[in-house]
Amino acid sequence: MVWQMKEYLTNNPTDGGANVPLALKISKDKLQLQYQPAWGVPREVLWETTAKTNTKYRADIVMRTGSPGWVQFSWNGKAQKLGKSQKTKYPAITFPGRSDPKFGAYGGAEIDIDTYVYRAQIDEK
Repeated sequence: MVWQMKEYLTNNPTDGGANVPLALKISKDKLQLQYQPAWGVPREVLWETTAKTNTKYRADIVMRTGSPGWVQFSWNGKAQKLGKSQKTKYPAITFPGRSDPKFGAYGGAEIDIDTYVYRAQIDEK
């Protein structure tokens, strides 16, 4: 896991939320932006690439946490088309309640991690 939007209040089957509605993570040999719209629904891969070791990349994530919510993603400064609809502004349920961004390399694997997140910026407008 490189980044995730962690959702707390509706993370249960009654309220229908998703624990991690958005995540940027490594799955096998791919770096993926994943989206989970609701409790019990599988994650959808919105975007993926093969990342090389010892290489710096820039990832920009812009999201609206209101209703309707959306997410935009840029890779190395270029806006990416997301999901099956291939939209640069992807409609998403982003849970405007208590949700927090989390950064870092983790995920339970017993391996040495040499990954860094630089210049994280969070802004509300």
